[in-house]
Amino acid sequence: MKRFFSKQKKQEFSFPAENSEVQGLRRQVEELNVFCRQLQNENDRLKRLLSSIQELVLPK
Repeated sequence: MKRFFSKQKKQEFSFPAENSEVQGLRRQVEELNVFCRQLQNENDRLKRLLSSIQELVLPK
């Protein structure tokens, strides 16, 4: 009886709709990760630019 219940429970968690929803969420997470990396790169670039400007403008 317990074995049957375990198999039934596994089937509950493998609905195609749930799988496609999970796949969609994974894609969104990957897109957000790419966006965050791009933001971090831009942030680093702007920090370097600010540092260069400060070297030119601020007295040493």
